[in-house]
Amino acid sequence: MNLDKSKWKKVRLGDVVFEKKTAVDAKTCGLERYIAGEHMASEDLHLRTWGTIGDDYLGPAFHRKFEKGDILYGSRRTYLKKVAIADFDGVTANTTFVLTENTDLVVPGFIPFLMLSDVFTEHSVRNSKGSVNPYINYKDIAQFQFLLPPKDQQARLAELLWAGDAVVEGYGKLLAELQKSKVSYMRWAFGDLSNKQTIKEIAKVTSGGTPDRKIKTFWNGDIPWIKTTEIDYKDIYESEEFISEEGLRGSAAKIIPKDSLLMAMYGQGVTRGRVARLRIDSTVNQACAAIILNEKRDLDFLYYYLQYSYEAIRELAQGANQQNLNGEIIKNIEVPYPNIESRVQIGQKLKELDGQLYRVEILVNRTKEITSSLLNQIFTP
Repeated sequence: MNLDKSKWKKVRLGDVVFEKKTAVDAKTCGLERYIAGEHMASEDLHLRTWGTIGDDYLGPAFHRKFEKGDILYGSRRTYLKKVAIADFDGVTANTTFVLTENTDLVVPGFIPFLMLSDVFTEHSVRNSKGSVNPYINYKDIAQFQFLLPPKDQQARLAELLWAGDAVVEGYGKLLAELQKSKVSYMRWAFGDLSNKQTIKEIAKVTSGGTPDRKIKTFWNGDIPWIKTTEIDYKDIYESEEFISEEGLRGSAAKIIPKDSLLMAMYGQGVTRGRVARLRIDSTVNQACAAIILNEKRDLDFLYYYLQYSYEAIRELAQGANQQNLNGEIIKNIEVPYPNIESRVQIGQKLKELDGQLYRVEILVNRTKEITSSLLNQIFTP
């Protein structure tokens, strides 16, 4: 940007913001909404979720009032960059700093971007206390020093930064609409099970194995070997690990042909039940189910149906200590099965929608990268 900072003035954050500590009783103050840490997203100046006072238990820490236009800053784990501008009045906990800009020195909306910059975050992390749940005191962020442009330059820079934010917001709305269209189309395409087949009627289901880790010659060959953590609604063109021909012969691992589907049978959290399209010949571990289709043109159709049925499939898992899927469960999953022309058309339509979603996500990420670059140019000394 070729910024001339020769006339910029060194100030402390405490010079340009005021901390507000207005205490209220959440139950009787008449305010309707509260903000907790989970309501503030990383690197997002907008509050998109909140809690309703009276619906949930609020501990005694929730006594700090904030007003529309105030800056909210999460003082715990500050590397998460939780900074937001309130667009309503409400209550938050005393672990969230409530700040207002000193408009004698700064234009409204300029300082929140400073607080998202890498240089400010580095200061905040460096001065945090505690190891398990690190936190920072207000006096420590108030001491942060930076170069402040004259107000006319602040206004131009703020306008540019907010323009970038508006672009991200616009793309975000487009993403939401595309996702809604995808879900709606899936409901229409997969809602009728009057004509159905089980997976074992349209595909072969198998799994793999893990060569002995103690035998070094089994590993670091040129045969791809895929784990459940690599299965995440995507096309798999490469693996994180490789086995050798010796490892293939000496274990239950087997070559799965490309254009098969993989499903995670085990896995903590959200992993179990996820699917991916395999785009290379590869081996897999024993926690991956490989679905080798009789009709290759069913690949996209079945991929999206299993994606659509993710929650229902997870409910089929069995086990006392850790619930998992298995080959028999997967073989007996019922699939709507119209004629081949309809299956191909449905798969192609959903593939096109995914392509649109991907392109918009790329634009969002590029815009965020540009905005982050601008922030660091402006606020790095």
